[in-house]
Amino acid sequence: MVDLRYAISCEPSGDKDIRLRTNQKSIKLSADSVPSRDEWVKAIRKVIFKAQNMGDSVKVSDIICLKIAEIRPCLT
Repeated sequence: MVDLRYAISCEPSGDKDIRLRTNQKSIKLSADSVPSRDEWVKAIRKVIFKAQNMGDSVKVSDIICLKIAEIRPCLT
């Protein structure tokens, strides 16, 4: 679980990967296609913005449950 209130960035990485950075760790997520990756990045950035700017008023419906084939820490 990643608390997006502490996210620093969410960027495309490589062909189909996403790099999500917080103040404590960096996580690499893998999407099944480039268009899918781009949609995930957009959605995650939106939730990061809400989490950081709306405090406790972020609704449960705004939380993204990531169901991605592969989640692993970044090695670089």
